[in-house]
Amino acid sequence: MGRRAGWGVAVLTVAALALPGAAARAATPCPAAPAEPALACLVDAERAARDLPPLRHNAALARAADAHAAAMVARRFFSHVSPGGALLVDRVRHAGYLNRAREWWIGECLAWGQGPLADPVAIVQAWMHSAGHRRLLLARHAREVGIGVARGVPRPGDWPDPALTVTLDLGRRR
Repeated sequence: MGRRAGWGVAVLTVAALALPGAAARAATPCPAAPAEPALACLVDAERAARDLPPLRHNAALARAADAHAAAMVARRFFSHVSPGGALLVDRVRHAGYLNRAREWWIGECLAWGQGPLADPVAIVQAWMHSAGHRRLLLARHAREVGIGVARGVPRPGDWPDPALTVTLDLGRRR
């Protein structure tokens, strides 16, 4: 962990991956909906399978993640950097996550999907098939999580229902 800084980011467009969701859901006790607790449960199941501790929900990380997912849909962008230039560290600092932190680590996973790919199982499977996302989700030093889900996708035009854009922010503070 770095002093006052240190973060990793990765980007993934889930819509490009066709992964079955229903079969994988049968193997886990995670709920199908709503999306936020389903995603948290699925990530914790992946961590548990590797003897890693579950992530604790953090309200500040959730505020940052929720606002970023909503902004990506509303402003039609898909990036860790907002059109105004705000970075992950800016968003979590604004949400209050870094208040009084001497040392910290943060990371972020993004995804969007339409139709059958707008499913928590498909999204987590896609992240787990991406080396960068898998590294963040399974980071030993990650302790807290905030998940934001927005209806719709970060591109212009009509989209079939369901359509979701997801931001998952991870962190650890001391």
